[in-house]
Amino acid sequence: MKKKILSIILSAAFGLGTVFAGFSANTMTTLAADAATVTHSYEAYEIFTGTYDSTSKTFSDIKFGTGTTAEMIAALDTELGITAPDADADKHAMQIAKALEAQSAKAETVAQIISKNLSTVKVPVADLAGKTGYYLIVDVTDLTGDEEVYLDRAQLQVVIDGQYTINEKRDNITVEKKVKDAVDVLKDGNITVDYTEWQDSADYDIGDDIPFQLTGTLPADYDLYTEYEYIFSDVASDGLAFKADTVKVYVDNTEINAGFEVVADPNGHSFQVKFADLKKVPSVTATSKIRVEYLATLTGEGVKIGAAGNPNKARIEFDNKVGGKGKTPWDTVIVFTFKTEINKVDEEQNPLEGAAFKLEKVAATLEGGKYVVTKDADDNDIVLKSYDITNVGAEFSSKGLDDGVYKITETTTPAGYNSIDPIYFVVVAEHDAEAADPKLTKIDVTDLNGKSIAADTATGNLGEFVIEHDNEEAIDTTIINQHGAVLPSTGGIGTTIFYVIGGVLVVGAVVLLIVRRRMRNEEE
Repeated sequence: MKKKILSIILSAAFGLGTVFAGFSANTMTTLAADAATVTHSYEAYEIFTGTYDSTSKTFSDIKFGTGTTAEMIAALDTELGITAPDADADKHAMQIAKALEAQSAKAETVAQIISKNLSTVKVPVADLAGKTGYYLIVDVTDLTGDEEVYLDRAQLQVVIDGQYTINEKRDNITVEKKVKDAVDVLKDGNITVDYTEWQDSADYDIGDDIPFQLTGTLPADYDLYTEYEYIFSDVASDGLAFKADTVKVYVDNTEINAGFEVVADPNGHSFQVKFADLKKVPSVTATSKIRVEYLATLTGEGVKIGAAGNPNKARIEFDNKVGGKGKTPWDTVIVFTFKTEINKVDEEQNPLEGAAFKLEKVAATLEGGKYVVTKDADDNDIVLKSYDITNVGAEFSSKGLDDGVYKITETTTPAGYNSIDPIYFVVVAEHDAEAADPKLTKIDVTDLNGKSIAADTATGNLGEFVIEHDNEEAIDTTIINQHGAVLPSTGGIGTTIFYVIGGVLVVGAVVLLIVRRRMRNEEE
């Protein structure tokens, strides 16, 4: 005797699959859930076989398919309340089908049970031609590669004479990475740092700790799942050193301290924040935002100077444990730093050795478009930071500067030359603060009056500043020393003149004395 059950109930399981008429055999139609339609590969697992009657739209002769397992059947009995399963396998299959018909609200849960207890017997979708039954369609697309990749969630579908539909069922998850820019300032007599809001680019000094933020969302149907793996993957360039002890994790602005682990890569630049099962964090719902904040240090090793920048990217990897898994697109921010090069020359532009310099960032305020250097009680510049300078002959360099007001001071002057006055300059860096592909848009050097210092500026001892627009983005400074003037000393020709004049006067006096004596003798 043939047993029947409504196919509409069988088709209402996970993924909310529905029987669509009009598709030819072996046709897979992807109904895009969003704008990103991709070509995927699929396999099927046979859950029930049967005979379909198009007039009554019912299935008969329902039997367990090759995709079932004893574990699956037992779990379905428990979930659907079948306490006395029939010893006859075919009748037992009908028991489960009838229970599913009566408890259609449990279709999602049933689908998850089926997904987790499948047999190893797969049916290539190409072999579904002419077949009729109830199948779990599983996405088996290759997830390797660095691009955005994901699997559609497993879907229970009614296949009628090889006709079926595959809907794109993607977990719509997003990730956003941000960084804060910083400015060294003097506040209430203390040197501190002012941070911007979260943005996509920044510039820093080497040695600075930089704040980063990752924010992830969850799919709208998150509450349907019983397990959910959720991983933040963060990959930084060699110039950024991750500080594992600074990681903080938040759910909707409330910090949490359990349910995840931080796994740092041995290279010291990359790491993951892993939720093996996000469902075990009770405060998380479908509308929650998961946030990770941490610090990374801009190091002197491996750092990229200038326009190349030091990128830092992040993505989320997820697995809902019922066939849907994937990786979001990478989201990237970038950190810039710069360097200055000092070339010491004489008046004829010949390299001049024997000098030494120090480079400092000084406190200053912008007043009316001009920078005014902040002084202490003794009228000395207030120094915010000092920088190491490398010296090779007449060439000096210092890398790892961000924007700000700087002072170059000559601490040793070559013998025979005049010392220069301190040189002040302002590094002005502009970059995309909000951009899909953040980059450096401008680097300039100005004087304290806000006037751009061009390559042909070489007045007195102000130095020549040249901006090399290459990947180095060096602030190339030529400093000219003038020869000292030769001034007369008290032991020079002036004393000789006095001796000569004195000698002439003495001789004149002797001659005059002799003449007078002769005149007296003649008168007598």
